[in-house]
Amino acid sequence: MTGSRGTTLLELLIAMTVLGLVVAGLFSAFVFGGRVAAASGGRLEAMALAQQTLEDLRDEVDTPRLAAGAHDDAPATWNTLTPFNPQRRYIVRNGKFDADGNLVWTGTDDEYDIKEVRVQVEWTPPPKS
Repeated sequence: MTGSRGTTLLELLIAMTVLGLVVAGLFSAFVFGGRVAAASGGRLEAMALAQQTLEDLRDEVDTPRLAAGAHDDAPATWNTLTPFNPQRRYIVRNGKFDADGNLVWTGTDDEYDIKEVRVQVEWTPPPKS
């Protein structure tokens, strides 16, 4: 084995460059995964808040909270979205079946066969300190 005296400076620089690129790629993958996990957590909290709103409204069949139209609900304080100032909005529509059996959406609360409730949850992240 003549000529084998160890690694040269060039080989060491190439190895360190390759290692640096691999570590940078892994680090960015972890950062991206953390952001995805945080966004997923926020979406799950928003879905739980919307579900809780529907459960609350289910018990109030003929109350002003279920009158036809758009309603802004008070911010929730029970979940981890509280620092993000969650806002709930729900829209109620009343439907009536006509003589042909077709569903016709009406704007009145006088007579209805079915109610549709859509819940929308929005939040604003707190300012970065």
